[in-house]
Amino acid sequence: MSGVAERTDGQEILARIRLDMAERFQRNLILLEHLMPEAYERFRDYSPTRLRLRLDPAQGPVVEGVLSGVPAYPEDPLEHARRQVEQFLETPRIRASRFGTRQILQLDQEAHTRRANQVVELIHARPRDPAQGFEGSVNTLFVFGVGLGYHLELLLEAADVHHLCIVEPDPDFFYAALHTVEFSTLVERFSRSGYSMEVIVDRTSQETGNQVRTWLGQIGYHNAVQTFWFRHRGGEAVAEIERLLDTTILQQATSFLGYYDDERTSLAHTVANAAAGVDLMTVPADGAPGPGDELPQRPVFVVANGPSLD
Repeated sequence: MSGVAERTDGQEILARIRLDMAERFQRNLILLEHLMPEAYERFRDYSPTRLRLRLDPAQGPVVEGVLSGVPAYPEDPLEHARRQVEQFLETPRIRASRFGTRQILQLDQEAHTRRANQVVELIHARPRDPAQGFEGSVNTLFVFGVGLGYHLELLLEAADVHHLCIVEPDPDFFYAALHTVEFSTLVERFSRSGYSMEVIVDRTSQETGNQVRTWLGQIGYHNAVQTFWFRHRGGEAVAEIERLLDTTILQQATSFLGYYDDERTSLAHTVANAAAGVDLMTVPADGAPGPGDELPQRPVFVVANGPSLD
């Protein structure tokens, strides 16, 4: 009798897990419909082609090959995520920008490069402080691979991440994650002021790079100066995306953070115009002009800061 009771209890547990996964999938679809309509259209009636989600009596949700039945994880998915996070916390991958001096023509007549070179030389003259480990407040974290998502919760328990970018090039894995990850919790967490989250799904390396560039432009390129990288799974697609971000996207984001001479010239013009009594805003004295009257002066807004436009 005990064996029958144990089997019945086990079946009830599996049935409850299966129901929870189905309900979570529907909640995530509603979220996608509002926040990522293109992904909603893609995944609402999606059928995996290579990797499928299966409920295992011993391990719970697992991902395996559609044809081969070979597990995508080398061990229990939750234990695998724990091991990965533990290794990451011990020796986190950190991408820190390094800056060098530049030599240009007429260096003594140009303020920006000359001042920047002096700052770089001061930095190089002293030992660099080692980057902090993954603890406390973490500015920017890239996660390559969402899988079943267990590592996301573990990482966010370990540190207060302000900006999170999740990159999942495999649609089969993301479809599985829609059953196991409560994305609304992530959205709520990163919707606070000073926080952001970007989710990039089923994109080529170039498309991923463009989306990361846009995201960094929205939150500020300074957030790319030091970033943490967590790789949940490998593969050539992930490696290619990492190479593009490392050698191109993040380098560009940290190389064009302003040009001091433009701001200096613009400020000098503003001071001169204010001293000359130039009105910043002018209004017709007697209201709107009639037919044939001279048009009133209107304010001009220059949406740029280059001296050539001035």
